[in-house]
Amino acid sequence: MWRFGIPVLIILTLLPLAACAVFAFILPDTVPLHIGFDGTVNRWGSKWELLAVMGIASLICNGAFTLCYVFAPQLKSMGLLNAPKNNDVGIARWIIIGSAVFIDAVIIGCMAWAASIALGAA
Repeated sequence: MWRFGIPVLIILTLLPLAACAVFAFILPDTVPLHIGFDGTVNRWGSKWELLAVMGIASLICNGAFTLCYVFAPQLKSMGLLNAPKNNDVGIARWIIIGSAVFIDAVIIGCMAWAASIALGAA
C-alpha cells in the first residue's frame, strides 16, 4: 500500500512546476513580489524571479515530504514521527500526502494571486 504514495508525491512535485510553466506564458514581465499587510504592493520585479522562487520552494518542500514518506518507519523508530503504537505509519503517510497537497495549493494560489494583481495593473 505504501508504494501508492510515491507516484502521488512525484505528481504533486511536478504539478507546481507545470503551473510555473503555464504562468510563464500568462504573466506579464513585471509582477508583484511583495505585498504589505494593507494589501498594497511594496515591490515589483521580474516574473522569472517569482517563478524561480515558487519552483524551488516546491521542489524543496515536496522533496522533503517524499523523503519523509519513504523513510517513515525509520523516522518512527527514532521518535521523529508520530504514529500508532503498533508501528503502523499509514496514517502518518496520509498526513504527509495531505501536507504536500496543501503546500501545492498555497504555491499555485500565490502564483495565481500575483498573476491577477499583475494583469489587473497592466
